[in-house]
Amino acid sequence: MTKKQNPSWVLFCREYLKDRNGKQAAIRAGYSRKTAEVQASTILRRPKVRDLLRVLERKAILHAKIDEAQILKSVQKIAEEAHAAGKYQAALKAYELLGKRIDLFESGAQKEAIPVKIWIEKTDLRSTITTGREGISGKPDGEAKRGESQAHLSGDL
Repeated sequence: MTKKQNPSWVLFCREYLKDRNGKQAAIRAGYSRKTAEVQASTILRRPKVRDLLRVLERKAILHAKIDEAQILKSVQKIAEEAHAAGKYQAALKAYELLGKRIDLFESGAQKEAIPVKIWIEKTDLRSTITTGREGISGKPDGEAKRGESQAHLSGDL
């Protein structure tokens, strides 16, 4: 920033970066409510103001990256300490947060549905659930015994 910049523009730019709402930024920077929208439009068209916004935005991004790195280190430390102390629920939550940060769980992406057959055996008090794939229950697809129900599901078991 140079010394010749208007202090009210600097304040406006700082306020504008909070929510990118020019009218509200102008009001918070001290401009009249009646003229805030026009003032914001006028100020945002100035090349010096656009340059100032870019500089302030870069500084904010750099500061956010430092904070992000510190937060990630803290979450990792919490996960490790909770796991070592046998507090598995806390550890799982911390690992979940870390996994979401690196898109380990494909956030926002649709997973492909897998058709699954489930057999529930009524001959025993305890129900046996299988996926219908050879090797899990020993029954290949399509072989349901008498007294068994078949259901079709989509998704992971």
